[in-house]
Amino acid sequence: MRESLAELGRHVAALAGEGHWTHGRDLLHVSLRSLAPYREHVSATVISEHAAALDDAVGDMAPISASVRTVNPHSGGVGVHVHPHGRALDDLYVRLGRALGSRGLGGYEYWTRDLWYVNLVHFAGPVTVGALLAWTDAHRDLEIGTTTLTAAELVRFRYTGSGMRAETLHLTRFTFKPG
Repeated sequence: MRESLAELGRHVAALAGEGHWTHGRDLLHVSLRSLAPYREHVSATVISEHAAALDDAVGDMAPISASVRTVNPHSGGVGVHVHPHGRALDDLYVRLGRALGSRGLGGYEYWTRDLWYVNLVHFAGPVTVGALLAWTDAHRDLEIGTTTLTAAELVRFRYTGSGMRAETLHLTRFTFKPG
């Protein structure tokens, strides 16, 4: 799935024009929440509290199955929609808000979310709008496949000068196995 999405991202970026960022297979992700956006330095204590909240939220949840389909251009790039099978991703979102709130890291517990996605391309220059929109319109209902989300990560993204890299600060795996 990751390689297919990365290849799709490279194709879409080429249609969009020069200078755009593609996520590539190692940066593809479904964002649950942005906890400390635009901060260069976050204290070890804050990271530890966010990690503990993530562990509490995941608890004994099972891996999350989802279909990936529907190409969607937006003002900042192009993504594909993630359609969870069931409510597990929505439940995780709510559980994380509550776990953060219980640690005094509030403000998140009342947020709502009605769309899950994976960004493939971030626009970082002029966009060849006509070609990009023609392609995304023609592929709007593209079925990419089914995936299983097996872990949740606390990640810091860093600009490298030519793109982004992800630094995993904490990872917790979904572990529940029925029966």
